[in-house]
Amino acid sequence: MPPSGTAESVVSDPEWEFEERRRFPRIRPIVPIALKLADGVTLANVVHDFSPDGVQLRCTWDEARAFYPSGVPVTADHHPRVPVRMKLPLASGPIEVPLIFDLRYMFPHAPGQICFGCEFVEVRATTRGAIDLYVREAMQPG
Repeated sequence: MPPSGTAESVVSDPEWEFEERRRFPRIRPIVPIALKLADGVTLANVVHDFSPDGVQLRCTWDEARAFYPSGVPVTADHHPRVPVRMKLPLASGPIEVPLIFDLRYMFPHAPGQICFGCEFVEVRATTRGAIDLYVREAMQPG
């Protein structure tokens, strides 16, 4: 099924066979989703894929240092939380929502690039509504 103009489905991509076993399908944003960090730094194009329960970030090492300054490895016993504001590109216009990311994994992805798995935690009702609307709009045939 073709996606709307804001994202593309990745559920039929063979590279994402593992992803299909997850609770929710992943969508890849076509319109970049910006993250604003607690110190005011904005990361413009680091959200690789999106689901109702989290995102995968892919960024440069410099962006990774801004996002997660300590760089302490993320493990089963150590998965820190990072507060952010995410700008979702909704059909009615972009909306910025507060989120807390629980870092579930991090690893080097490609030369000069690192990948973070981030689960949404302590999600406010208004933020949940905006996330759900973004997902519904992104999955609509366009």
